[in-house]
Amino acid sequence: MIKTLLLAATALAALTLPAAADALPKAALGNWCAEANDDGSNSSYYKRGNCPDSDGKMTVKPNSVTYWESGCTFSLIKTRIQKQPYYNSTSKAFEVKAKCDGEGQQWNTTLYFYPFEGGLGHEFFADNELPYQFQNKTVCKDDAKAYSERYSDDHCDNVSLRFEQDRYTIFDKNGESIGFCRFTSVWVEWDPNVGVSTKTEGGPVTYIAAQCPKG
Repeated sequence: MIKTLLLAATALAALTLPAAADALPKAALGNWCAEANDDGSNSSYYKRGNCPDSDGKMTVKPNSVTYWESGCTFSLIKTRIQKQPYYNSTSKAFEVKAKCDGEGQQWNTTLYFYPFEGGLGHEFFADNELPYQFQNKTVCKDDAKAYSERYSDDHCDNVSLRFEQDRYTIFDKNGESIGFCRFTSVWVEWDPNVGVSTKTEGGPVTYIAAQCPKG
């Protein structure tokens, strides 16, 4: 009877064990240096190596990443697949949930690592913070579901939105402000169907919830 109970307990334990978590590949680990953009800012592409102390320095370990003045500890890693239909191939992306700290502050974030031959792509999205790519950007309304970025010499023929750190302001076609909506939450999720500039399918999408005053 005791032996039967022990066997049953062992079987139950085997059924309730958590599934093995995904892990970053060796190709993503090590010391990295951000490549510089034409304007001198750091890009999202890294080359392996020990770069001088700068804000472009990054060290990736199996369970953490450190930057110049901050660091993050991983809590969850998920393997994502990017499809490249034009080349009939796929590549892996790694989505990481992490807790970060630096300069006396703490925050949660979603990180993405994209190993490729000769380098590493990396993106950083802090929870409830508008990504820097959208800050101080204006988009023009194309139709009921889509907006496109307005560049400095463009004019919006319809309603436009101006994104700021904690809100977006709404303008009419004459450029007059007609209201604003304040962000209540900002988060990033992986969308397997989104088309990105690299001609692949799949990538991070930023979602925004906002509260708009009546009127």
